[in-house]
Amino acid sequence: MISKSQKRSIGQRVADLKSRRPHRSFQLTRRRDYRRQLELPGYFAFLFEVATLLRRHWRLFGLLVISYVVFGILLGTMTSQDTYNAMSGTVRSVSDGIIGDSGIGAVLQAGAISFTTFISGNKLTDIQKVYMSLVFLFTWLTTVWLLREIVAGREPRLRDGIYNAGAPIIPTILVMLWMLVQLLPIVLLMIIYGGLVNAGLMTNGFGTFSFAMLFVLVISLVLYWLTSTFIATVAVTLPGMYPSVAIRAAGDIVVGRRLRILFRILWMLVSIAIVWLAVMILIVMFDTWLADRIDWVAAVPWVPILATLLSGAMIVYACSYIYLLYRKVVADGSNPA
Repeated sequence: MISKSQKRSIGQRVADLKSRRPHRSFQLTRRRDYRRQLELPGYFAFLFEVATLLRRHWRLFGLLVISYVVFGILLGTMTSQDTYNAMSGTVRSVSDGIIGDSGIGAVLQAGAISFTTFISGNKLTDIQKVYMSLVFLFTWLTTVWLLREIVAGREPRLRDGIYNAGAPIIPTILVMLWMLVQLLPIVLLMIIYGGLVNAGLMTNGFGTFSFAMLFVLVISLVLYWLTSTFIATVAVTLPGMYPSVAIRAAGDIVVGRRLRILFRILWMLVSIAIVWLAVMILIVMFDTWLADRIDWVAAVPWVPILATLLSGAMIVYACSYIYLLYRKVVADGSNPA
């Protein structure tokens, strides 16, 4: 049984939530009631703003990226040269008879090799995946700590960032676990789809189309929920911040402007994917050209090393983008819509 004091506490929490979140489920909210100010630079302008800050402190963040590569090599999370050679050989043997030896064919072939190099992380052992997650987590925390010091007008050192950034690791892990919970609808939908395919119920076009529409709807809702969690991953790194408080505060911050923040995050992900793929295609094409002329080049794992270096740079950039976006959203202290 719930006591009167517990009922009173629950009622107070519900009333507090309603005062902070004026929107109601299944009720139309007038535009005048949900408009909320959010002044942000343009999409390209904000990308360049983040890049300018990182370029201004290129030694500091360059050392962080190199540290990411070194830990990746020492912990065995980098793709081995044998695996890369096997993947590239398979891709070339399959693509030679399909796309030919034209210039476009070489670019498509290099793109396929780059993509297989990216997804080769699935072949890591369980312990290597744990190591990779820890390296990513500490890279994220260190980047946020360094940026917070820089924005505060101080000149931090990488050593101090690595030593001090790990304090909120447990709250950050809990927020990321909450993020995984929010991804469960997509996982469940994929399991259901696999069961329907095995049962032979997805053979007609209408069933496939209907399930595709449902899948798009679920992904849209999950991304909508994840918007506040991305903000919470930064808020939880504040000293003394609890995960539940960070998640609740992030939800209040994005009220009335969730879609604008979501579009910014999606734009960041698309931009990073395009840059990563373009640079990797150039690296793979140069490696192929050089290996055809110098035999010993094929034995040197410089493509996996450069891929890890590029991945580390993209991770630091993504962390910086989300942190600066969080700062701009918080600085725009308009009342909840």
